[in-house]
Amino acid sequence: MRHPSILGLLAALVLTLAGQAEGYPGFARKYRTSCSTCHVAYPKLNDFGEAFRLNGYQIPDDDEFYVKEEPVELGVESYKEVWPKAIWPNTIPGTAPFSLRLIQELSWREDRTRSDADWQFGLPTELELTGAANLGPDIAAWATLAFEPNTSRITDEGIAETPGAATPDAGGHSHLPERDLEVELHRAFVNFGSLFSEGSGVLDLGLPREAVNLRVGALDPSFLAFSNHRRLTSAGYNINNFTFNDNHVRFESPFLPAIELHGILASRFRYALGWTTGGRQILDHKPQDFYGRIAYKVGGMALDGTGGAGGAEGDELASTDNWVDNSFTLGLFGYYGKQDLIDTLRSTITVVEMEENEDGEMETMIEIEPVTIPVDWEDRFFRVGTDARLNWGNLDLFGAVMWAADKLPRENELTRYTVHDEQLFRVGGESPGWDYAYAGMLEADYVIYPWMIAITRYEFTNYEGRTNGNDVHRIIPNLTFLLRANVKAYIEGQLTYTDEDSTTGNSRWEGHRFLLGLDVSF
Repeated sequence: MRHPSILGLLAALVLTLAGQAEGYPGFARKYRTSCSTCHVAYPKLNDFGEAFRLNGYQIPDDDEFYVKEEPVELGVESYKEVWPKAIWPNTIPGTAPFSLRLIQELSWREDRTRSDADWQFGLPTELELTGAANLGPDIAAWATLAFEPNTSRITDEGIAETPGAATPDAGGHSHLPERDLEVELHRAFVNFGSLFSEGSGVLDLGLPREAVNLRVGALDPSFLAFSNHRRLTSAGYNINNFTFNDNHVRFESPFLPAIELHGILASRFRYALGWTTGGRQILDHKPQDFYGRIAYKVGGMALDGTGGAGGAEGDELASTDNWVDNSFTLGLFGYYGKQDLIDTLRSTITVVEMEENEDGEMETMIEIEPVTIPVDWEDRFFRVGTDARLNWGNLDLFGAVMWAADKLPRENELTRYTVHDEQLFRVGGESPGWDYAYAGMLEADYVIYPWMIAITRYEFTNYEGRTNGNDVHRIIPNLTFLLRANVKAYIEGQLTYTDEDSTTGNSRWEGHRFLLGLDVSF
């Protein structure tokens, strides 16, 4: 979807609404508190912010006590007593629940196909419009639209690089395409919390409030421990987005359509189960994929918000030193999917013709010609792995390893025989087999000052068997500065090492990127 006029209209609308709401971003407006109450540095959550998110974007145990923004009542409390003869009451925010996030980056990127490098002005790189609100107790809605400029660059050879295209004029000169705008949905879901707990309005089975929750929509799936939507670096996590072979499913690029059950048991055990279409299926969008995750946290604030050093201080929410949560979390996750692919089988046709030669003998004439044939087949694939997080003092150390397996058809061959004008076909080739890949990451975040955070991440992707990728290693150093609670700047490097280049067979450092960024949320 590309409509440049939409950006101006939405931006004007949101700025007007935000001005009426005193300019507070997101939930900070509702509770009249700093962004640092829930964030180490936005969008990364601290332990209290994670408990707030898992509790359906509510303060654990006593949300109403901390709400400073008067909601609009949709029904009265007494309706609960006469239900089902009345609609169960709820609320909507008293002011417009919108916020804007503006990301701008100035970057230098090494071009892998040329000997020089490029400066890129991402001014802006992205503008995010987010609407998020509680619709009464235990119901929350979230939606994010991202607006990204879309331009093309003409190379020295006169070729327009994607996205976009350049068309030569009558004189043979190529022109840069007009600046365009891409609008992309990042997330849009509804969360129903405490489904079988007392006062839920569904079915009271006496379960704890956080035991069973339901999310429906375009999600950042809970089987991933570390979401790209809550990272500090400009570079995304490779385990969330890498692909190989002809399977193009990416778990956060930018979302996964799913129905997900998730919850917390005994304060420290968390689970999630999902049913999804896979998000990037080519032939259809049938819900035929399943995923799950379990995790347990030791020490620090419990997953339901009890214990720990964060949270409330008397009548106010704590907003300093919230990054300290001496704890260890271990998780296991898995994903099983089926993807119906249309692939292009590039093979050869062997044409066999029997002709009579000058001596009256039958002679075999063989001709080889290329052919491209569309072929439908099913890819069954698995993703399983483990993740861990150690938070101690000012250090947050976390990582994950994922094993990927795809069962795809091997090379095929189509042979056509022509004998006395009759054509016979034979399709052959190896039987289907499994291909494997491994991906992993390890990141260390250290709070030097409340307004300065040093970040270093190492990640790798290793391919095995018949794949279409080279092994890649990447180091990402980052230094983030909180100029204000909702204004941050950062310096980042993205250093890439490829084990073996597909054309030269050499291992080399290539495709590096260095950038300066400015990120504002309001």
